[in-house]
Amino acid sequence: MRTTGLLLSSLLFIGACGVGDEETNTPDERLCAAQLGLTGTFTMSAPAPDVVDNDTNMPPSDGQPDFTGCWPTGTWAFTANIESTTCSSAPVQPATEYRFTTTYTQSPDGAGGEYTYTLVSPALQMGEYRLKVSSGGGGECEGVMELYLDGAKKAWILHPALNVFNQSGPLTGVGEYGEFDEPIYP
Repeated sequence: MRTTGLLLSSLLFIGACGVGDEETNTPDERLCAAQLGLTGTFTMSAPAPDVVDNDTNMPPSDGQPDFTGCWPTGTWAFTANIESTTCSSAPVQPATEYRFTTTYTQSPDGAGGEYTYTLVSPALQMGEYRLKVSSGGGGECEGVMELYLDGAKKAWILHPALNVFNQSGPLTGVGEYGEFDEPIYP
């Protein structure tokens, strides 16, 4: 359900039309937008667990990590640079640095677990947010940080990316900012 909401909010954000358009794809009209470039660092907090034998998927461990590819546990820290904007003035960012952590909790039987995401910065007093990291294919972990501010009429959609073959970073990525005439938080 959380993934469906994340996808839906991304489609709503992308599908909104600009000021002056007669028709909109969503009930929310985009007033202006900005394109962002992201750069930053990733600090791994724990290596991938080795609880099971990878051939049998049963304990004991076999000396090989139980996960390959995207292993996002750690601290994601990045900045967003406004590269272009259709807004009358440059959007004021909610933070000078964006930061979140990802932790992994292994199930007691070693047959799986789950990721937990924690927003560190910006410390939102009022607003909504969503966090997620998924495998982007081609050796990338793709993060999503969605921030909805000012009654969800302003949205920061940030996509930091980590090449898993270089776990020490750097992070790169893109983002988008939008102002809307109606709240867009799904």
